[in-house]
Amino acid sequence: MNSKNVKVSDGSLHKSNLRLAFREKANQHLLHSPQRSAQQTALAHRVKSLLTDLRATGIWGSFQPIGAEPDIRPIMRDLERDAVISWAYPRVEGDSLTFYLVTDSTTMIANRWGILEPDPLLSPRVEADAFQGLIIPGVAFDLHCQRLGRGRGFYDRTLAHFKLGKVKIGVAFETQISVEPLPTESFDVAMDWVVTESRVLQRAVTLGHAHDANDEIETGRKNL
Repeated sequence: MNSKNVKVSDGSLHKSNLRLAFREKANQHLLHSPQRSAQQTALAHRVKSLLTDLRATGIWGSFQPIGAEPDIRPIMRDLERDAVISWAYPRVEGDSLTFYLVTDSTTMIANRWGILEPDPLLSPRVEADAFQGLIIPGVAFDLHCQRLGRGRGFYDRTLAHFKLGKVKIGVAFETQISVEPLPTESFDVAMDWVVTESRVLQRAVTLGHAHDANDEIETGRKNL
């Protein structure tokens, strides 16, 4: 199954149906792709190369993978060990995400969806303005770096308070990339970059400001 099987332009496919379609593709990839391990390694190395190119330092937000999401934790440990980046993971609090600094020894607790979160009693809280960037999973992304999330809006609400200039990197396998523009709403926030096992997509910018969604274009497939 490939990305052409999900017809975004079909008016019957609203966001909820698109999520189901892309989740099915991702699950099939997880269960049946013999290259899954190699692809995951390649994706993680591309993320690390991009962070190196961006000269990333300081505090970055990342995530605990669930289901078919890519696992970039090995390169996170490398960068933390080299004292380049400190990492924070999200915790669902109310209808938004709060981030806490984590290390290999951080106590993690499963939430109601089975996602591991930092114990807020044992981990320092990180305020939004302390981040240099976020690495964000998604159900799907398109060539304009628009993101289709899980549908609960946690990241949209978090990114609404994310300052201009802070870097947003989406990560996904190629099976999660839509060749057609994903439907967007006023509260949806596009990524600056999207990294897969095969390429790195960058959102077009003009004078430091991202174009509106209708004007965004793919600026190339940068092989890092």
